[in-house]
Amino acid sequence: MLRWYGRFQETSQGRTHSAASDNYVDEIYAFFLNCHILKDWIKNDPALPSTVQRGTEKWIENSPSLCLCAELCNGLKHLKRDSRTSHRSGKSPDFGKKHFAMRFSDRIAPVSSLVPCGLPTVALAYELDTSDGPKDAFQLATDCVAAWKEFWTTHSL
Repeated sequence: MLRWYGRFQETSQGRTHSAASDNYVDEIYAFFLNCHILKDWIKNDPALPSTVQRGTEKWIENSPSLCLCAELCNGLKHLKRDSRTSHRSGKSPDFGKKHFAMRFSDRIAPVSSLVPCGLPTVALAYELDTSDGPKDAFQLATDCVAAWKEFWTTHSL
């Protein structure tokens, strides 16, 4: 989850544009899916105390950010949110507008130079549509990471 968060952070802040734009969107989806799936790993890890395993769902229910993440993942998993299971946050989250920003290097190398001039950078800000209004997807990701870190601290993991 933290590796996917690192990729999301790079994309949010600006990274070398080296892939099709859909790849950056996929990495954002992958963060949220892995963030939510972490609960299943915790619940099935025999090295963890059963109280920790059993407390995972309650932890998610008490975390507004992890509830939003769960609902977003429900929509990613099933193509659209399943109304029967998508009620945790009550905010009906969905992925909204994408805002891409490109920056091109202003460095010019001589024609005879073999030194690259620098690749363009891309940044992506992704909005989430909720019943409370738009939310920044990276901010939600940051809040989710903080919620999981608090889980680890609370359970001395």
